[in-house]
Amino acid sequence: MSGTTALELAAAGRAAPRERAAALRRLARRRTALFGAVVVALTVAVALAAPWVAPFDPYAQDLAHRLRPPGWRDPAGGLHVLGTDRAGLYARQDRLDARQARELGRALCQRCAGVPIQHLTGEQAFRRLTLEVRPGVFIPRPETEILVEVALAAVRDVEAPVVVDVGTGTGAIALAIKDERPDATVLATDVAPEAVELARANAARLGLEVDVREGDLLGPLPEELRGWVDLVVSNPPYVPPEEYEDLPPEVKADPPEALLGGTEVYERLAAEAERWLRDGGALAVEIHAEAGETVAGILRRAFMDVRVRQDLAGRDRVVLGWRP
Repeated sequence: MSGTTALELAAAGRAAPRERAAALRRLARRRTALFGAVVVALTVAVALAAPWVAPFDPYAQDLAHRLRPPGWRDPAGGLHVLGTDRAGLYARQDRLDARQARELGRALCQRCAGVPIQHLTGEQAFRRLTLEVRPGVFIPRPETEILVEVALAAVRDVEAPVVVDVGTGTGAIALAIKDERPDATVLATDVAPEAVELARANAARLGLEVDVREGDLLGPLPEELRGWVDLVVSNPPYVPPEEYEDLPPEVKADPPEALLGGTEVYERLAAEAERWLRDGGALAVEIHAEAGETVAGILRRAFMDVRVRQDLAGRDRVVLGWRP
C-alpha cells in the first residue's frame, strides 16, 4: 500500500459516512484501473503479435467480437472485423492478420481510455431488443429493465393502453413496451434532437410503431390525449451533482444532462402526469438508489398507492403511483 493510499484511508476513516464511502470508491476504482491497464496492455501485445505468433484462443476471439468497431458491423450485426459470426468466431482456427490485429488493438486502447463498449460495438441489448447506440445519447442500462417490467405490469389488464415514455434516449423503454405490448399506443419524448433522431431510427429498424417527439417532458403530446393516457414512464436524470466526479469514465461518456438531476424533475413530471393521465392511470419512474422515500413522498402529493420497487441487487430502483 502506497503512502498516498494510507493517508487517504486514514482521512476516510475520520470523514463523515458519505465522504468515507466516496473516498473508498475512488481507491477501489484506482486499483481496478491499474489492474485493467495491465490486462489491456497484455491483451494488446497479444493482439499485435497474433499474426506471427499463434492463433487467438476462444476468449480473445470473443473479445475481438465484442469490441468490433462500428465500421466493421454489418446491418444485421453478424459480421465484424474477423468476417464471421459468433459461432464461427469460437470455431475459428486462423490467425489474425495484421489489419485485424491493428483494429482489435485500437478498440482495446479505446476501452482502456474509458470508451464504453457500446460505443465500440454500436449496439446495446435491452430486454428482447438490440438497440443502436451513439455517442451523445444515454446508453440504456440493464437495471432499467426493472422499470419496463413494472410498467408492463401496471397496464397488464388495460386493453390497448396509451403509454408515454418521457426522456426516451435511444427509445429503449418505449420500444420494449411496444415490442411486448403490440396493442399499445406508445409515444416518446426527449428534449435532445440527437436522442429523438436515434429513437426514431431504432423504431424504424426494429419495425416498431412508436411516435417519437422532440420537447420537454409531456409538452409535445397532442392535446387530444389529455386525460386519456394510461401510463407515463420515465428514467429521468437523477445522479446528484456531487457524485459526478466519482463516476466511472464509461458512465461519464454519457451526456451530463442525461445523468445529472435531482428531485425537481420528479416534481415537474408528477405535476404534468397528473394532468395527462386518466383516472386510475399510473406513473412509473426510475430513481437513485438513495432517493426512494424522497421520490415516493413527491408522488404521494397527488398519487395513491405509491410503492417503491427494488432491483435485483436489493436497491430502491422504481417508484410507482396511481392517479386517483
